[in-house]
Amino acid sequence: MIANNMKAYTIGKNLVKPAFKEIMRIMVGDEIDKIPMSNDTITRGINDIMSVDIKKHTVEMMRLSRFTLQVDDLTVG
Repeated sequence: MIANNMKAYTIGKNLVKPAFKEIMRIMVGDEIDKIPMSNDTITRGINDIMSVDIKKHTVEMMRLSRFTLQVDDLTVG
């Protein structure tokens, strides 16, 4: 959700995670402290979203193009 809304990972680190930890501590105990939250975790989510968006945009541009492009498996692979 943080990545989908293009927000800083610190929102998760400073607000969401502490609130979630308290709720989970009540429910399951101190095991929740072992869940990592880092810049890499959020960055990975943002990169996944961006790569899907870039792919959709590229496919849409190709679909609307007046030209065709044929790619052979041997060329790609």
